Order: sequence, then C-alpha cells, then structure tokens
Amino acid sequence: STRILSASAFPSTTIAVTEFNVETVARFLVKTLKSDEVDVMPLAKLIHEKTGGNIFDVREYLLFIHRNNLLFYSIQKRNWQWEDLHLIRDSIPNEEPNMEYV
Repeated sequence: STRILSASAFPSTTIAVTEFNVETVARFLVKTLKSDEVDVMPLAKLIHEKTGGNIFDVREYLLFIHRNNLLFYSIQKRNWQWEDLHLIRDSIPNEEPNMEYV
C-alpha cells in the first residue's frame, strides 16, 4: 500500500550560514591546499572578493579554478600552485552575482 506523508512529517531546519571573512577563507585554503597562510593570503583575498565569503561559493570557485588549470598540484614541488592572480581574477566576470556558472 502507498502511504502519503504530510509535509509536517519531516520537520524542517533552517541553518544560518554567515559569510567568511578573508582570514577565515585563508584558513580554509591553508587546510585545503596544505599551504602556509602567508602564501595563500593573496589568493584568499581574491576568492573572498569574488565570493563575498560565502563558503559554498568559495568551494565552487576553488573547484572552478582547479578545473580550468589555474590551480594545480606540482609533482616536482610537491605542493599546490596557482597561476597569476590577474589571470584568475579575469577567469570569471565581475558582473556575475553568483556562482551558478561554475
């Protein structure tokens, strides 16, 4: 037999997510890329500028620049490297209000 569940059978939960500041984006990159904070800070500032600190967009932006070979793992240096920040900055138009295109 088919049971129909009312909407109230599944309580909803709202989770408020606050935007990350530049330092938090940098800490996220330090852990993700296993790099020093000093090294990732310029990239963190750029990503924060592009995403407004929204963690979901930060993640998507990081994936986007990786898929476009602007962020890559160097086997020789055994660490993550990224292209010139101007090249990364120009990879997504500024007028885009969200990361749907990523």
